[in-house]
Amino acid sequence: MSGRSVHSVLVGLVCLALASAICCSSVGSSNNIMCLESERHALLQFKQGLVDESNALASWENKKDCCKWRGIACNNQTGHVTRLDLPFISFNYTEVPLRGEISHSLLELPYLNYLDLSYNDFGGMIIPKFIGSLSQLKELKLAAADFSGPVPPQLGNLSNLHTLDLSFNDFEGMMVPKFIGFLSQLKELKLATADFSGPVPPQLGNLSNLHTLDLSGNHDASSENLEWLSHLSSLRYLNMAWLNLSEAVNWPQSLSKLTLLTELQLSQCNLPDVNLRSLSFINSSTSLQLLDLSWNSLNSSIFYWIANVSSNFVHIDLSFNNLESPIPDVFTSMLSLVTLYLSSNQLEGLIPDVFTSMLSLVTLDLSRNQLEGGIPKSFQNLCSLESLTLWSNQLSENIEDSVKTLSCAENTLETLHLGLNQLWGSWPDLKRFSKLRELDLSINQLNGSVPESVGIPLSEPLSFTDFGAFW
Repeated sequence: MSGRSVHSVLVGLVCLALASAICCSSVGSSNNIMCLESERHALLQFKQGLVDESNALASWENKKDCCKWRGIACNNQTGHVTRLDLPFISFNYTEVPLRGEISHSLLELPYLNYLDLSYNDFGGMIIPKFIGSLSQLKELKLAAADFSGPVPPQLGNLSNLHTLDLSFNDFEGMMVPKFIGFLSQLKELKLATADFSGPVPPQLGNLSNLHTLDLSGNHDASSENLEWLSHLSSLRYLNMAWLNLSEAVNWPQSLSKLTLLTELQLSQCNLPDVNLRSLSFINSSTSLQLLDLSWNSLNSSIFYWIANVSSNFVHIDLSFNNLESPIPDVFTSMLSLVTLYLSSNQLEGLIPDVFTSMLSLVTLDLSRNQLEGGIPKSFQNLCSLESLTLWSNQLSENIEDSVKTLSCAENTLETLHLGLNQLWGSWPDLKRFSKLRELDLSINQLNGSVPESVGIPLSEPLSFTDFGAFW
């Protein structure tokens, strides 16, 4: 190769290297955009209004680039601040939440789309009205931040809002604001335990994009007609526990139309005792997995509703109701069930074989009923069982037979409550239950002494009739 050719090649390589360097430099600079000075100043003003006893915002002093401050995120193309994420989360009991005032300087962050000040302590102040002018906000989270007073109607201007969480504050008995029903982009609405009262506005039924609704814990709130719920076609999670729904006779029909619903919690709602067998349902849901209807006054027709709603349940809680008659066979097809609570009802008869195919069952609570006989042999299939609670029934069989039916759970059972029954016989062999930690066999008709093999340090043997052991 001639000298001229070599020179040409070298020049070409140098040019290629320079072009590559320039390109890489350009890419690098776009990824290292610093925050705007005006927005940095706005954040420092916001910090000045706060009392930061735990020095949580120390990085706001040490680093010039506010995009690298704790809780701040920026657009990596423009440098504009987009997130202010400062919830108080601490496992150190010496740390305390932020206190003080929320500065108007946040208005100088025109591209802020995420604001989370949850679990801080704003001393009972009213949510600042100017937050309603943060027009780009998509997520507003102010849960458990000690806000009080009325929710400012200016929040109704946040037309881009996807998430609104005002839970665990004290809004002093005001009604749930109607304007929330016109925030049409909302996907997640959490207003739990916030001292709302009065009727829930049916305007919430306008929120067709909503997938999460939590109104639980507002004892003085109510809804006489749940027809508005049936319009929330995207809803997946619904929690209205502790609301007064005593007049909502149409609750089964409304809920049955929520075909995407996976979790439903209506505990302690005073649900009216409707005869569910007389109802015809439009489209049974195939999605519902968690159901909590505990602490109501429901009768046994609720089993009919459950059978028509879903067969994919993972968790069911019907405890503290007025369920009568034997346990029905509606549970036979619920192969995915993990936890089932039917305690504190008036169920009677023998424990049926409906649990035979529940190979995933971990927790079963049938306590405080009027069940008779013993533990059925079908329990031999429950190899995942960790907790079995049957205390305060009328079970009457040899205790050793009861224990034998649980042989498949020898390596999983941790809790066994059989107290307050009429079981008889001598102390059973429990050594094979390697994970057993909690045992109650008190107030039965057992005889003999507690063997030392149980593993409890005893100064003297206890008689069975005195024994309710927890270890």
